[in-house]
Amino acid sequence: MNAAAPVMNLLQAVDSAITMPKKALEEFSNVSDSTKERVKSLQVLHKQRAAMQMEFQKELYALEFKYSKLYATSYQQQRNIVYERSLTEEEEENTKVVKGVGDGNSKITSGCPKSLNIAGIPNYWLTVFRNCPITSSLLTENDAAVLEYLVDIKCSFSKKLSSPGFRLLFIFRNNPYLKSNILVKQFSQAFYNTAEDLNESGPLKLISSKTSEIEWRLPKFPKNGNPNSSQSFFDLFRSSNPTSPDSMEYETLVEDYELCLYIKDRILPYSVFWFTGEIFAAQEAGKEK
Repeated sequence: MNAAAPVMNLLQAVDSAITMPKKALEEFSNVSDSTKERVKSLQVLHKQRAAMQMEFQKELYALEFKYSKLYATSYQQQRNIVYERSLTEEEEENTKVVKGVGDGNSKITSGCPKSLNIAGIPNYWLTVFRNCPITSSLLTENDAAVLEYLVDIKCSFSKKLSSPGFRLLFIFRNNPYLKSNILVKQFSQAFYNTAEDLNESGPLKLISSKTSEIEWRLPKFPKNGNPNSSQSFFDLFRSSNPTSPDSMEYETLVEDYELCLYIKDRILPYSVFWFTGEIFAAQEAGKEK
């Protein structure tokens, strides 16, 4: 077998990827004037839809902000169950009614006992992160030691459409590793000004991120434990304010954003199913259909 063949195949693939856009443009330049006029009409329609898409996304963001407030009671109760405290009868009763959902007051049956005299769920979030392939690939043994003390993750949104964004709060019990019990990762974004600016990444552009500076009680841990990873989960806590979308810092910002977006949208709402492993059964059932 020719040892150079894989390298040649890779070079050919790269060359093909570079020439394809040029080829497409050349082919379009040769179409008839009638086709070009029709394409212009299609482009006008696209701009109209893009303008509607921008308005839709702004309304969707406002709706997401509204419901994040309504979810707060349920997530607080989740934290009480996971963490080491009991729910009183009064707290249980207060979680049953959420105002402003549907017509009038919508009754929500929690399905929880009126008193939980247990010491929480040990290693709940650590297990969730270990069971999720996206996050488990980042975990080192030292990360796991710290995450044993993680008791809650909260998400909040900026209420201003002029400065949209979200932040995640990672809340820990007192522990021998972190001086602060709360670590924050916050993203600043902006809606594109015109419909023409929209692209496949959506209506929002990333501006920057701010984060807590981690103060370790001990010297910073070496990144050992996962031989296939040079990363640590706690690398997430770095601020980024790139000056150009072509910079390495912007690539880092995007990586952090995609991870936090996954945590926000795919892990937080379904954490109990990541913990039990049931989410994999649901995914397999979906594939079979």
